[in-house]
Amino acid sequence: MPDISIIICALPRQQQLKDAVLRCLRLRLQDGYEPEIVAVDNSPEAKVADLVRMLAAKAAVIIRYVQERRTSIAYEGNAGVAASQSPLIAFVDDDMRLPPLWLSHVMRTMIETDADALALVGGA
Repeated sequence: MPDISIIICALPRQQQLKDAVLRCLRLRLQDGYEPEIVAVDNSPEAKVADLVRMLAAKAAVIIRYVQERRTSIAYEGNAGVAASQSPLIAFVDDDMRLPPLWLSHVMRTMIETDADALALVGGA
């Protein structure tokens, strides 16, 4: 079972989503935690489905694709939570630039504060 689900709420921006997934995969290698990545596609046309499946086929961690046709970050987040398989959840946007120790800090903070979820939004 993964330690944490990183839910990436994605607009149909293939390059940004690809970069976000690759950054999340690097976090695993640096911090030793076992995440799963849930990419939630907020487009009626499933524009990033093939990309996510291609990344999942090459990854050493679970990467799930979820399509949410209803336009809203709330719907996206709920769809990601429903697909998640881990006890902890962290939400990120596809345009976030996560620092190298992000996952380590998130895991430590969530465990110390007994949090179930963490949301970071804003494209920093």
